[in-house]
Amino acid sequence: MIKPRNILSAAKKHIWLIAACTPFAIALICTACNYASAAMVSSPNPEQSQTEIIGASDSCIEADPDENSESEDKNEPAASSDGSCLPPEKLPKQDYTITDEMIKYFDDFVVVGDSICSGFVNCGYFKAENNLARPSIAAWNIHQFYITSDGYSSDVLLHIYDKQPKYILFSMGLNDVNLTTQKEFVDNYMKLLYDCRQASPNSELIVMAVTPVRSKFSQNEKIDSYNSALKYAINNSGCKHYHFVDPTDYLKNRANRLLEEYAFDDGTHLEQSGMKVCLWYLYNQGIEYSFTEDELKQPKYPDTSMYTHLY
Repeated sequence: MIKPRNILSAAKKHIWLIAACTPFAIALICTACNYASAAMVSSPNPEQSQTEIIGASDSCIEADPDENSESEDKNEPAASSDGSCLPPEKLPKQDYTITDEMIKYFDDFVVVGDSICSGFVNCGYFKAENNLARPSIAAWNIHQFYITSDGYSSDVLLHIYDKQPKYILFSMGLNDVNLTTQKEFVDNYMKLLYDCRQASPNSELIVMAVTPVRSKFSQNEKIDSYNSALKYAINNSGCKHYHFVDPTDYLKNRANRLLEEYAFDDGTHLEQSGMKVCLWYLYNQGIEYSFTEDELKQPKYPDTSMYTHLY
């Protein structure tokens, strides 16, 4: 039988041993935790979806947060000026002032499109007589509208034939994305470009991407896909006088929505500040009139007899 005093003495020895070894045990455990943590950080999450990975690497746009998220509307563009992905605090601030030099460049433009396009003229960036835009126009219905310019109303093609501008800026599409398929949208737009080129064969034709929204009017992911399809068609048209310009990265936040500071009250149309971004971007694409003497052609008078003008 072991005496109580002997038990106490043995316990003291063991306690001393445990106390002496504890720091080493803790150090080993912490080292193992650190290695495990480092491995988790350096290794991709096997459960991460392909969509999340592609979205992070290709588009510079994060997953769309909840509509009520306070962090969604950081007034930062989705990408930097050179197209690279940068943290918001690293993004360069741009001066979107429309200068006299830009206005002089725009004096050689005729603009064709919807209410957003018409806003460019209403803000004084283009000559009023060169405005062939009006609300509700779309690529699918443009020949249903009479457009008033130079004191008379007619189809857009007849005005373009009369004006023979150096540049034609097309800006429309929000009235297409909810009413036509992507293929119909591209086909209608390319047909319009072809017809305008016949009416004014010596013009540079510039198409601006459909602008994003921050309302429930449409989904920006859908708008993006329509823009991508139209860009592909234009770039593969074989016509070097077709140009596609896309300022939308400068208009959107990291949630892929139109920045509040650029949005009109309805969340769909652009405020003047947003228009300045678009036109600043257009000017800085450096699109110059590049027709040579041997390229110049005689314009063809448009046949608009097949169209039923409703408005």
